Amino acid sequence: MGDFFSSEGPLIGFLQKIGMLIVLSVLFILCSLPVVTIGAAASAMYYAVAKSVRRERGYPTKEFFKAFKRNLKNGTVLTVIFGGIAALILYNREVLWQASAGEPGTLSQIMMGSPDGGVLTLYIIYDGILIFLAMLAVYLFPVLSRFAMKISDIVKLSFVMSLRFFYFTIPLMAGIGILLYLQWKVLPMPTILLLPGGWTYISSFLLEKAMKKYIPAPKEGEDAWYLE
Repeated sequence: MGDFFSSEGPLIGFLQKIGMLIVLSVLFILCSLPVVTIGAAASAMYYAVAKSVRRERGYPTKEFFKAFKRNLKNGTVLTVIFGGIAALILYNREVLWQASAGEPGTLSQIMMGSPDGGVLTLYIIYDGILIFLAMLAVYLFPVLSRFAMKISDIVKLSFVMSLRFFYFTIPLMAGIGILLYLQWKVLPMPTILLLPGGWTYISSFLLEKAMKKYIPAPKEGEDAWYLE
């Protein structure tokens, strides 16, 4: 029992990890405030959680800012592209909903000759695109944090992984959706200080298994913490 409460015991270790995850969650929220930097912040948080919290390499804040700086450009570009597409689809979906509800004068209502069939078809298309974007987003920023690639290659690898590891993709997407709903409807606001880092820690157990399949053999003398 004494070992359990000692400075090297599991309780103190658990509390230290919780503290690190809270710090990284706060850094993620602050660095995401410009909106266009959400991708870089998510990539940095994943890198710091995987390396410092799980493998106990380096200091979480130092690793976070190092990864944030390294991935700022590509992370911003990916956020603008995928965020812009998602925002456009959601806007068109809202316009479509208003048209199908009988709002006069909308472009969708004027253009559709067969309202019921046209509305259903467009809903399916829009929802399909949103699901596709969500599948990519699950892997996009973890991949960005781990691999030095062109943006097009990051997108391609994320797409391949989302299909190859479909049995990871579904629970990861479901987990994010459930946590967003709980945070919005059920959980008290202060839990937002832990949820981003906590979920990143949990999801890393699946994402690391997937990414290991694409990591080349480490060079001699390299600290291959990501293969542990």
